[in-house]
Amino acid sequence: MRCKPEQLPRQLQQQLLPVYLVSGDDSLLVQESVDAVRAACREAGCNEREVLHVDAQFDWNQLLSLVFRNVFVCRTQTDRVTHSLRQTWY
Repeated sequence: MRCKPEQLPRQLQQQLLPVYLVSGDDSLLVQESVDAVRAACREAGCNEREVLHVDAQFDWNQLLSLVFRNVFVCRTQTDRVTHSLRQTWY
């Protein structure tokens, strides 16, 4: 799902998705978006993350392996159960 930077705060309040891919030409906007995702994840009780740098030699199987291996149920502070990823990619 595509989400514009101005829509991200509302989307993060409605539903925390298991994976976020943040990209763009404006480095400040990218950094602010990444910070918002991290803050929402911390608030939901997820405090681990995995950073993958993609280049021409990137092994996409590495990403798939992490996704399938690390899915778990994260119990938040409000005791609601949220399906999330143990690690979040930024």
